[in-house]
Amino acid sequence: MSGLADDPGIAFIGIGSNSGEPLNQIRSGVNSLDRIDGIDVIARSSLWSNPPVGGPPQPDFVNSVIAVRTTMEPQELLECMLRVELEHGRDRQNSPPNGPRTLDLDLLVHGSRIIEGPSLTLPHPRMHQRAFVLVPLEEIAPDLVNPRTGLSVQSHIREIRDEGLADQFLNLGGMTDL
Repeated sequence: MSGLADDPGIAFIGIGSNSGEPLNQIRSGVNSLDRIDGIDVIARSSLWSNPPVGGPPQPDFVNSVIAVRTTMEPQELLECMLRVELEHGRDRQNSPPNGPRTLDLDLLVHGSRIIEGPSLTLPHPRMHQRAFVLVPLEEIAPDLVNPRTGLSVQSHIREIRDEGLADQFLNLGGMTDL
C-alpha cells in the first residue's frame, strides 16, 4: 500500500466501537461503506482492542483502519461516513465528548490533501499521536506519509512505541470474513 497518499482517490478511515457489539458494529460499518456507490474498500487492518483514551469510564474499544478507493471529494465522503454512523446508532449531537460509541468513523487521510475547515480537517489533526489509529494503519500502509507532518506511519509509530503508548493493544484478528 505504499505510495497511496499520493493517489487522490485513496482515503484511509479509522473505525472504532465500544458500545453494543463492537466487532459486529465495525464489520457492519465497513460493509455499509463498501455498498455505497463511489466507495470501494481495498484494504482492512486487523481488529485491535485497546483501552479508551480520555472521556468518562467506559469499556475498551475495538479499532481498525480501512483503505478505500473513492470517486468522492473529502466532504462528500465524510457526509457518507456520518450517515453510516447514524444508521449504526451514533448520534454525535447528543453524545458525551469522548464517550462510548456504537460506531466511530474518522476520515484520516484523503490522498495528499491538506484541508482546514469548520467540519473537516485533513489529515486528521491527531492521527499521528493516536496509537489506536497508528497500530492498525501500520498493518495496511506502513509507508503512508502524513501530508501535514511529512513523516511516515512507521516514523510516527516508533515515537508512540518509545513512549509505551502501543503496549496495551491486543490483536483480535482480521476482518477476512467481511
